[in-house]
Amino acid sequence: YKLFNVYGPTECTLFSTFYDIQADYDSAIIGHSLANVQNYIMDKDLNLLPIGVQGELVIGGEGVGRGYLGRDDLNKEKFVEWRGQKLYRSGDQAYYNQDGEIEYVGRMDNQVKLRGLRIELGEIESKMAGFEGIAASVADVKEYGGVQHLCGYYIAKYPINLDAFKDYLRTTLTDFMIPDAFIEMDKFPMTNNGKVNRKILPIPRLQMDEVVPPATPMEEQLFEIVSDLLKIKDFGVTTELFYLGLTSILAIKLSILIEKKLQVSLQTKEILKLKTIRLLAELASSKETATTNELAYPKRDYYPLTETQMGIYYEWEKKRSALQYNLAFSLKFSNSISVDQLKNAVMLVAESHPMLGAILQIADNQIVQRRRDGHPIEITIFKTPESQIKAICTDFVKPFDLFSENLYRFQIHQTDKQVYLLLDIHHIIFDGSSLAIFLENLSDALVGKDIEVESFTGFDIALEEQAMLASEKSVAIASYFEQLLGSTSMFAFPHSSKLEADNSSKDFNSFIPVGAIAGFCQKQGVTESNFFLSVLCQVLQRYARESKLAITTVSSGRADNKLMHSLGMFVKTVPVVAEFKKETVLEFVKRMQEQSFATMEHEDYPFTRMVEKFGIVPQISYAYQGGFDFNINAGGFPVELETLALDTSIFPFGIQIRTATDGYLLNVEYDRTKY
Repeated sequence: YKLFNVYGPTECTLFSTFYDIQADYDSAIIGHSLANVQNYIMDKDLNLLPIGVQGELVIGGEGVGRGYLGRDDLNKEKFVEWRGQKLYRSGDQAYYNQDGEIEYVGRMDNQVKLRGLRIELGEIESKMAGFEGIAASVADVKEYGGVQHLCGYYIAKYPINLDAFKDYLRTTLTDFMIPDAFIEMDKFPMTNNGKVNRKILPIPRLQMDEVVPPATPMEEQLFEIVSDLLKIKDFGVTTELFYLGLTSILAIKLSILIEKKLQVSLQTKEILKLKTIRLLAELASSKETATTNELAYPKRDYYPLTETQMGIYYEWEKKRSALQYNLAFSLKFSNSISVDQLKNAVMLVAESHPMLGAILQIADNQIVQRRRDGHPIEITIFKTPESQIKAICTDFVKPFDLFSENLYRFQIHQTDKQVYLLLDIHHIIFDGSSLAIFLENLSDALVGKDIEVESFTGFDIALEEQAMLASEKSVAIASYFEQLLGSTSMFAFPHSSKLEADNSSKDFNSFIPVGAIAGFCQKQGVTESNFFLSVLCQVLQRYARESKLAITTVSSGRADNKLMHSLGMFVKTVPVVAEFKKETVLEFVKRMQEQSFATMEHEDYPFTRMVEKFGIVPQISYAYQGGFDFNINAGGFPVELETLALDTSIFPFGIQIRTATDGYLLNVEYDRTKY
């Protein structure tokens, strides 16, 4: 006789797939579709997924039932129309393998999210059950000591070696899927319908392995700060912070918090280099109390431009009518907010940040920026029909004259339903981090909080850079980039032979599910930014077919704490050189991360100088934006932030990754005069 493994829910007349068993096999394989049955692997929006990607198993065909009697609410959820076909959403997670067979993963409602990572409990239970001597197993998340932990419960046929059990799981599961604690039970509590009652499984007494507790007051204080920032407590002072989810943006926030709470200045690059609380505590204990306010230069009327600002100025001169350096946004408030209240809040914030008053002038035959502290902040107010807001937002973004007008525009529009704040600020005095600071300040001002006036401004940074470029330090930094770049040229995609008539910039957007990315990064101690950078370089190498290529990336340029509250254009463009060797992917990612950290230590050297010195021309730019908080509330109501579209790309080809709920947003922007 033949033996088949068949799968299917009752709602689809029992069976939907079959697998002809020829020998002992992995029972996760449920095989091929029965005749007159269609099985699809789909995402939550009913988009088909490719081979190897896990999703929901959705079933169509002759076997699909009419629905549940008297359960219209459940019918709408489970029985759906798709391309004229009635489908049943099984709630089972599966994927198609390379042989065209369906492999069952587990129930989707058996997924949990722990420390930002999606975990399939059924997969853990399956691996636990595979250990010799285990009769039954259950995995669940329990809260203990104010922190959620993954716990394993098992029934043993006979006494087992728990250490051997853990070692076995380490060979079959990634680290974040291995339970923190195990409880042996005689039997599991069951519900009336014969399923394990997870709600009343006992809370274990956790035994955390290899966790070194704080031993000094400084370690205790740093542990508390890191714990609050990362929302996690089960780690030790020798645990690498990258394994806990630290990113370069979070390292900046950590640096700010340490200075604020301990009055000790630990630079972002020091945090990224030392990686553990123990090493950071040793460094912090050797440092004197921070004195940020003493670092500012005496005020003057005119300041030089930074090299980055000068580069933007040159691009503006080439095409003064272009909008690629306008940072324009719309904020939509509830109409419960007072227009005068909003205007006063914007004025308070703007007056706290001197760079917003800057304009360019020519002095002694040099392009300089003029400081205008106390210059009146201009905000115009309109009463506008709601139907005209979209057109007004489109017309709002206009070119700036860097010499004769404010480098910002603020408008407030009151409609019958909403209040809109439109802001357009030139990139030469403003960047993405500045937007986050502006929104945070605005949120505070709207509830009556005081706004801290900048103690170290973008004007001071210009003087600091000028002094650095005249010092021996610049020679040492330049030698780093000379060694990094060597003779490597910037990689560029070949230009398209056929171009569209519309020559404005074009972009492509896609959502990337978090999948195993966050788990991989946490397990391997790499930042998500460097993970995606490495992926991009690997993709480009498939096109280039070269052993070495270079692109550019950007950093916030705010590794120094004294810029924590400052508005300005501090973004640094730096080269990335990817060399492809015979090595594992993990080795490549780690090597790229070490290069990123080393470059951060030398990022003070202006990219404009690299262009002059090494003859490089940026073609492809990569940017990762994670950890920025662009949320704002007013009167308890969330405020909607919308970016107002521009018409020209800054780079011929730009790739941006932004973090989002349960995944990442990929944006690819390219110049349609070339592609």
